[in-house]
Amino acid sequence: MRYWKTDGGQGERVLDLFPELTEGRHVVSVTGAGGKTSLIWRLTAELVQRGRRVIVTTTTHMAREEGRVWAEALAENGRLSSGALGQIAGLLEKKQYVFTGRSQGEKIACPLPSDGECRWVEQLSSLADVVLVEADGSRRHPVKVPAPWEPVIPPCTTLVAAVAGLSCLGYPAARCCHRPELWRQGPGTIQAKDLAALARDACGMRKGVKPGMEYRVIFNQADKEQEMEAGLAAARLLDKEGIGAAAVRLRDRLGAVLLAAGKSSRFGENKLLYPVEQTPMAGRALHLLSRLLVWKRVVVTGYEEVASLAEAYGISSVFNPHPEQGISRSLQLGMRALSGADGWLFLVADQPWLKAESVNRLIDRWQEDPRHLAALCSGDQIGNPVIFSAAYAPELLSLAGDKGGKKILLNHPEDAVLVETEARQLEDMDVKVGKNRENTEKNLL
Repeated sequence: MRYWKTDGGQGERVLDLFPELTEGRHVVSVTGAGGKTSLIWRLTAELVQRGRRVIVTTTTHMAREEGRVWAEALAENGRLSSGALGQIAGLLEKKQYVFTGRSQGEKIACPLPSDGECRWVEQLSSLADVVLVEADGSRRHPVKVPAPWEPVIPPCTTLVAAVAGLSCLGYPAARCCHRPELWRQGPGTIQAKDLAALARDACGMRKGVKPGMEYRVIFNQADKEQEMEAGLAAARLLDKEGIGAAAVRLRDRLGAVLLAAGKSSRFGENKLLYPVEQTPMAGRALHLLSRLLVWKRVVVTGYEEVASLAEAYGISSVFNPHPEQGISRSLQLGMRALSGADGWLFLVADQPWLKAESVNRLIDRWQEDPRHLAALCSGDQIGNPVIFSAAYAPELLSLAGDKGGKKILLNHPEDAVLVETEARQLEDMDVKVGKNRENTEKNLL
């Protein structure tokens, strides 16, 4: 995560843009499009690190987040039940944050949609220091114009954070805007000045902001220099009207490195070409790699067959002619091939039961947490893949021989996010299916 302010300030903590949240009680309604959920979970992690108690909820709908501290928001007589409030209070005491709402299939819904005044949010605010409310929907578009019934901002809100994604720049509104037909004097193609105009419009992003509510604008997805400069240009236009705004990159540039250069000495043949459920093991790993939510990806290998498979997936290869020098060499070759990354995700090619959904969940948790390391785990077993931020580049580049990142991870447990998954997904294939083998603990990288 990184932000740029109009006064030249830069930083890596989104809480710097909301300093008032570090003391007192607040209800923050997050509206707009292009990163609302990412902003909410990043704020949650940083607030918890500051010792603040946080409740995350929604007045509309929100994606279900596996692995979060969850409490069902049960209601009775038009209010949250005393039992639900007691459970939330207990979890806040133990975990410092709670995700709550009404389960609705794959989504989380508003607990009491019939409560137009959102009095249930006031109930929650009596329990926590900060309540973060996803108060808008955008159907995954980077920018939106609200309908008459949107957004759903609770009257007790103290601060509205409106988000717009800079990936819309240069495109027609009809292509990347939710409800473009409602954009007054909508542009042919969206420019920085158009985003600024939408952000200050009381029928646009500023809709529903009442007197007494602070208003802040986040121009997210500043992934490239050009987008960052455009975000700052829009923010400067808002500054002239006393509206605080910043250009932000909520998701770091994560490079994915598939390590596929091993000699398969225990396997008896090149296990990367061995079929698992009729697909070569390397093919399964490359298919998974192609589905990951990353900035760039590369495979490090010593085999032409694996490089050819990678090419079929549109994935570049780095050749490691000396796999006997250990896995550290492959790690470092991958890092150098993805220079400019804010972090690296390292995967091994012999985990045929690993699922892309689990790895993407790991990626999302790393992106939303201010800590620098992340790994999948099952109970006490920590496995691959593993993510290292660029803060650990010197330690990774100093590794030698067959030493991977396990030592670094274990030396910094306070800096690691662990994401639970099934033990089966963490298993590697050291010998052919059907042969007896000892159930040994897998070494990280």
